[in-house]
Amino acid sequence: MNRPDQPEEAPRLFASRVSIAYCCIFAFAGISVPYFPLWLQFKGLSEFEIGVVLSAPVILRVLIAGPIVSFADSRPDRANFTIALYIASALSMVLYILGGGFWWILAITLLMTFFFNPVVPLVDAIAMSGVRRFGANYGRIRISGSVIFIVANLAGGYYLLDAPADYILFALIVVLAIGSLLMLALPKIGKRRQSTGKLMEQFSFYRMLKMPRFMLVLLAAGILQASHALFYSFGSIYWQSLGYDGLTIGILWGIGVAAEIVLFQWGKWLIDNIGAITLLVIGGVAAVARWTFFPFDPGLGGYLALQLLHGLTFGAVHIATMYFIMESVPEERLASAQGVGFAVSGLTSAMAVFAGGYIFQAIGASGFWVMAMLAALALVLIRVAMAFPSMDVLQRKDGM
Repeated sequence: MNRPDQPEEAPRLFASRVSIAYCCIFAFAGISVPYFPLWLQFKGLSEFEIGVVLSAPVILRVLIAGPIVSFADSRPDRANFTIALYIASALSMVLYILGGGFWWILAITLLMTFFFNPVVPLVDAIAMSGVRRFGANYGRIRISGSVIFIVANLAGGYYLLDAPADYILFALIVVLAIGSLLMLALPKIGKRRQSTGKLMEQFSFYRMLKMPRFMLVLLAAGILQASHALFYSFGSIYWQSLGYDGLTIGILWGIGVAAEIVLFQWGKWLIDNIGAITLLVIGGVAAVARWTFFPFDPGLGGYLALQLLHGLTFGAVHIATMYFIMESVPEERLASAQGVGFAVSGLTSAMAVFAGGYIFQAIGASGFWVMAMLAALALVLIRVAMAFPSMDVLQRKDGM
């Protein structure tokens, strides 16, 4: 099994400070993912318009990920740029208060997305640089974000669903404001300058798009994450239609992330023992099973069991993707590589979320069977990717 480069001495409290950054990201996500669609519904948007508002930012992600993260790779340190983007996203969120209606909401959502979405791959790049340079444990760093996601889920279910719907928006603004202060703790580690110009050019953002094994694996991972689209957009609405109250819905979301936390705790052990690709396949098989059984209304116990699979369908896929990227590119290009993965994931998710509005309106919960077919397609792509040679840079010294 390939190992990260020889560890260097890490900045003080490196893991804790990156964990704080993930908390800032996922406190926001923990409220926005399950409850922002409900706020959109309260504002009078149709299911189609909700699908547009949720999918358009993901399309924007595809267009902006490459240039923004490539620019970040050119900076002396990625952290300062990441902090500035997060603060700008917080300021953008306030603009929702100033207007209403579909077009205003769509415009502000796109603006906020422009600043917020690149924060995720940039923090991932800083974290994976720590894995490579300091021997950090990515899964354990990332756990804190998942814990905060659960807390936000439960708090949102308890306080927001039975309160005036505008409280959802106010909660999102407050979370981003607090996060803007905490994000200042993000460690500034600079970047290595060991790779040759030839290798750096080889692993430019646009060159990576032409690497078949790399792109097929990232496409498969993106499709597996996109298979969650219907659940993220309409899961809470569907559970409400079955009669579940806000607290129960929050618990169901929280159980899924609790399973994700367990997976992250053991993620490095799994990577060391079975490898990133095998872990990705396991996540794909779990996704096929999860979305196949979801529409059958198995009752609360059944949904709790299906939510436990989130540890594999999201957690295993995510950590496998992070380590696959780290093993495949030079450290100086980690942000660009994360940007490639983010763009691919954005494209697949945008298509799935946009189609999800039509699918859910047309066939309701049966649409989860379409998500199961997407997961099966991802497994096929992984199998095809294995026919191409590996580009693992950890098998050689930079500059070779």
